[in-house]
Amino acid sequence: MKMNKFSSVMMCAACCAILGLGCGKDAGRHVGEIKEANIKAEDLKVVKVADGVEIAMVRVEPGSFTMNQGDGKNFANEVEHTKKLTKVFYIGQTEVTQKQYRAVVDMWKAKFPEKYAELYPEVWNSELGKDKFGEYIRPMNFFFSKDGKGKDRISEETNLDNYPVENISWVEAMDFCMMLNDLDLAPKGYKFTLPTETQWEFAARGGNAGKNNKYVYSGSNNIDNVAWYNETAAGRTGRVKEVGVSNADDKRSCNELGLYDMSGNVAEWCLDSWVRESDKTQAEFDIKNWSVDSLRYRKLIHKEIEQKLSFDNKRDIRDGLKLTAEEKDALDTFKCTWRSYRGGAWSGNATVCRISNRGAFSPYELHKDVKKNEKDKNAKNDLIYSVVGYPHIGIRLVLVPAE
Repeated sequence: MKMNKFSSVMMCAACCAILGLGCGKDAGRHVGEIKEANIKAEDLKVVKVADGVEIAMVRVEPGSFTMNQGDGKNFANEVEHTKKLTKVFYIGQTEVTQKQYRAVVDMWKAKFPEKYAELYPEVWNSELGKDKFGEYIRPMNFFFSKDGKGKDRISEETNLDNYPVENISWVEAMDFCMMLNDLDLAPKGYKFTLPTETQWEFAARGGNAGKNNKYVYSGSNNIDNVAWYNETAAGRTGRVKEVGVSNADDKRSCNELGLYDMSGNVAEWCLDSWVRESDKTQAEFDIKNWSVDSLRYRKLIHKEIEQKLSFDNKRDIRDGLKLTAEEKDALDTFKCTWRSYRGGAWSGNATVCRISNRGAFSPYELHKDVKKNEKDKNAKNDLIYSVVGYPHIGIRLVLVPAE
């Protein structure tokens, strides 16, 4: 029997179902409570993953908008231009939580054990990897970083179920979408994937409902109304917060579509390769053509330009890290074009939390660890590779028509 559960519910029920919580206090605080989101029942779809684990997806109608519309201080890669979306899609009301991620991975791992092994073949096929696979590949159901310097530093005892997944690579984010689709959790005619930058920004701007607002941040021109960023995170947990509204004193609001944390908390991977958006704006993305610095505050001198990498030179992680031949061979199963992310994070300032802010990283970082052969000291050491992500980037899902 296929696990294809796709239903509409009223907002009050959804907020409890999504996070597996009631709307009352837990240990003296509200955790992950979603409030103020006035979403019509027909626009809120809840995908059931397992008992007590559901993912809320919000309908976004097609429309046109000015992409990268800023506050006059855009970075050079934030060129304003018109974009048009022609198809309905659904986007996650919140970032994917630890509880949601863990449930999906555990179900998929149990149903497709052979696929789990194939995700990282260069490790699994090594002699040491076969014996101690779990030690050298970071567990796929736990990515939360607990370190932080805030006065309410997160402790080992903190229930992290409703915190967003972070410290995750683009490759792992796409694997998560694959798992959801393998488990037939998407509604008929749809598939899970990551949002394109266009989909992400249109939703962050509130879709058609937010077209005339021209907010700098998702849902407001006042960052403190909507975002969890370095000035709030440093004084509280020092890290991320629960999705939605984290406690009784937290007055942060959703945007016009009822989406939370599109600005701040964790940044969110997008589907796009980090490429020029059109021939018309091509020159804007090459730093050698810039006449001013990235914030357009002053002229760049020739010496500064020569010391910087051009856009093209930083696209390929193999070039960027100057990998050895041995390390390069270990990357053969991966695509190495940089991938985009949006939204700003707990670690960033107000500038990076702007809707128009764009960023990109390698789809993964490859961590190399040397494991010595204790039985034969003359034997060649084993190289163990593990895929690691970035501590400020998480996932927000979309449902799009299956091709």
